[in-house]
Amino acid sequence: VRKRGRDKVGTKNMNDLRQKNILFICTANCMRSPTAEKIFSEYPGIIATSAGINEYSPVKLTHDIIRWADLIFVMEQRHYEHLMRKHLGAIYDKEMVILGIVDQYQFMDPELIEILKNRVTPYLDDLENEEFRASSQESE
Repeated sequence: VRKRGRDKVGTKNMNDLRQKNILFICTANCMRSPTAEKIFSEYPGIIATSAGINEYSPVKLTHDIIRWADLIFVMEQRHYEHLMRKHLGAIYDKEMVILGIVDQYQFMDPELIEILKNRVTPYLDDLENEEFRASSQESE
């Protein structure tokens, strides 16, 4: 489910589309989001990181991490709700995607990897298409 921090789409300089900062959020930043970070960090043009909403997460979610991200993936609806409650100012113009992945997987679980690839990759393909459209418009 694709959502925005607000209804109006934020604008971005078309020259910034070549590299995308992707943020993955889960509860404790131990299994799901670090798996996603590891997988998608290997994609060209993607810088991926992860954070958790739990106070004891190895990488705790902050306004700065949110502001850094071009696209945010949350594992569950409750993570999106947390962002809306605690980080509304930081997500003001951010695109967010709720992946619907429950907390039942271990780090780098093959089933989790397959689910992540199936659910995240279409959004990354959208980013590549945006970049292609932007570069085509620049050359006209």
